Amino acid sequence: MAAVTHFLITNRQIDSEQGVEVINPTGSESVSHEEPVSFRFARYTFDPENSHDKGVVILSPDPTPFQKASPDADGLGPEGGRSEVANSLANSGPVFTEVYQTLKAGSGNVLFFIHGFRSDLDITLKTIRKLHREYVHDESGIETIVAFTWPSQKDIFQYFDDQQDARLSGYAFARVFTQLHASLSGLFQTRQIHLLCHSMGNQVLFYMLERLFEHTVPPLDMFKEAVLVAADIPEDAFDPGQPLHHLVHLCEQVHVYYHQGDLALGASSLIRLRKNRLGRVGFGNSRPVPEDVFAIDVTLTPSDDTDPFLRDLIQFDRDELVKHWYYLSNSSVIKDICAIFKTGISVIRTGVSA
Repeated sequence: MAAVTHFLITNRQIDSEQGVEVINPTGSESVSHEEPVSFRFARYTFDPENSHDKGVVILSPDPTPFQKASPDADGLGPEGGRSEVANSLANSGPVFTEVYQTLKAGSGNVLFFIHGFRSDLDITLKTIRKLHREYVHDESGIETIVAFTWPSQKDIFQYFDDQQDARLSGYAFARVFTQLHASLSGLFQTRQIHLLCHSMGNQVLFYMLERLFEHTVPPLDMFKEAVLVAADIPEDAFDPGQPLHHLVHLCEQVHVYYHQGDLALGASSLIRLRKNRLGRVGFGNSRPVPEDVFAIDVTLTPSDDTDPFLRDLIQFDRDELVKHWYYLSNSSVIKDICAIFKTGISVIRTGVSA
């Protein structure tokens, strides 16, 4: 099979190795309050049929128009932000031009992915390869993956450091999002863009929305379906006045997957003085939820995890793999998410095959 190419947007540190720019692989750098955040585009090319092929990441050689977005910058209201959108794709660097042309010329849809905690660059790239295997096919309608990779580390003991980076990455990415929306708006009539967030990646989304809607911002309907998996955010994140209450302004429907036995989110709840996490308890019966937001309980969904590629990818114990990474390990959940991307309907939630 021929090699495939997907795309990265990153605010990870950029290093130089023998005169070639590369993305820092560890995630040990931190996003700063004071320093502007640079966002870069990259191509990620690999052979999906060769399990030994780690692929090649090629960074855009030119600065994108999204560089130097301050995590604490204002300018997202009527007087700012939008006026700073790139004037043309010609000035946005060759990789972004390729992203735009690929999406414009293609016939399939786009998956925008935000990874979670314990994902250094190596795990992020392995995850993209696994996403390609499970989600890029006719049953999902997905053709291209665009992944936002932020400075997460693989070390479980760096939870608070990763959490800080997720928050500041979300704030900075709010400005990038408005620019992406403006630049890609011409594609929305012909291509569907879906959103998939895992674990702490939902915190990136949470803080992006918090910053985006600090001001009165018109709806930016960029996504068709939004899927939040094992979300490491408070169970009240969709309540009125909370950031994710606004997510329905960016998409048509939101689907929240949760597993009541999620050990990783159980630990997160304890760290947060027993405040329940959405990806472990869902919304509950009495919590108000915006229209077109759906909870999907996969606690009793059988798992057939036998994939050695995935076990090598995560290198965690089986309970964590099954109960927190089920969007990659559970074929029933994977099939359900594909159905959502294709039809907007969850079979697990409704019991009705689309």
